[in-house]
Amino acid sequence: MGKIGYSKNLQGVSLHVPDIPRRILIASVIVALYSVGFYYCFQTAGEPFRLYEEAKANRTAAMFKERREKGTSSLNATDTDDEAVLVPSWWAPNAWAGAAMFLIITSHVLFHLMCHWKVWFRALTTFKATDEMREGVFVQAV
Repeated sequence: MGKIGYSKNLQGVSLHVPDIPRRILIASVIVALYSVGFYYCFQTAGEPFRLYEEAKANRTAAMFKERREKGTSSLNATDTDDEAVLVPSWWAPNAWAGAAMFLIITSHVLFHLMCHWKVWFRALTTFKATDEMREGVFVQAV
């Protein structure tokens, strides 16, 4: 890269041009991550509720069996658990799918925030260095 004259108060100056293929690659990776995350969430939607319903049915069957062994054949309304139970939503995805989507969204947001906060990060990820000064060239002064 060519030498650029600059003030002694600066550590360095570099020239950059937008790198469209790199930006397309980053956007493609983000879109692919979102598609995998959404697919995983949609495929596991309702799984926690289904597991809760199965556990509830097994618990009820066990209570019937226990009552039958004792000689009582039915359950009264007072025989169920009195403690409040948080029932998962019928549309809620698997916990791992939710965690994956959280990580994808957080990574996406942090990428954009890093581009906003750190000029060197934006220059590294969305620009490429150049030697020539022309129209459309960005100057990074450190």
